[in-house]
Amino acid sequence: MPEESISERKIKSVTEAAQVYLRERQYKDIRFDVVAILLKNGHAEILHIKDAFY
Repeated sequence: MPEESISERKIKSVTEAAQVYLRERQYKDIRFDVVAILLKNGHAEILHIKDAFY
């Protein structure tokens, strides 16, 4: 499944980049969602994982 490709390294990288961005803009409430798209027989199957990490 596509969502299984989200490694600890990727999470760390996205989280660190987001921390810099958020510090500069003074945001406080955020969440990280993951959207996985799987194509099967010409149709898209979409999985939305809210609050996936952080």
